[in-house]
Amino acid sequence: MADKYFSNVYLDSTKLNAINTPIPGSFDNVILNQNKLDVSDIRNRDKTDFINVFGDGSEASKGVPLFVFNYLDYKIWEKYDDELRGERKKEESRERREFFDALGCGDFGLKVFDQFYFSRTRRSLEHFYSQATATGEPGVLDQNQIYCLGNYAMIGSEANSSGSNWSPKTKLDHYLDPFGKIGQISVASLKFMIMM
Repeated sequence: MADKYFSNVYLDSTKLNAINTPIPGSFDNVILNQNKLDVSDIRNRDKTDFINVFGDGSEASKGVPLFVFNYLDYKIWEKYDDELRGERKKEESRERREFFDALGCGDFGLKVFDQFYFSRTRRSLEHFYSQATATGEPGVLDQNQIYCLGNYAMIGSEANSSGSNWSPKTKLDHYLDPFGKIGQISVASLKFMIMM
């Protein structure tokens, strides 16, 4: 159902309003067929469909719904579940290197995937590069890059308010322990962990 919602609603601009939120009736129209649940007929989409709705980072997004962040975290976890969970967990194994290379980050361990959970309190979007630094100076990204999917992760509002103007380096120092391991904040967002 999540795949169908993502492909048939969130990647279809005709089903979204001006800030990329689904218009009334969008969900029912894609999953109900003669008043029966139908999660088949998932439209094949590619990155062009995503870019057409959410942009490519060259200009500020019109908005990215929280569902998209939850869906992305789920797909990352599903990739882990399909490829590494179980027998092939050894550090330095080819499978593990390929897994983290595909995510575009270094190997931060597998514990975060085992501890991952979805949280109803995770409803705040954190800018990895802040809108302004804690000293009030402008950040390193331009305004368009600051407000795009690649610079956001969904975390809890308490954690977001405490670190909203920190630099990425300060966030790394605060959110990870001295050994580079994870804390609760990153367990709640796989995308945020990959960004860090």
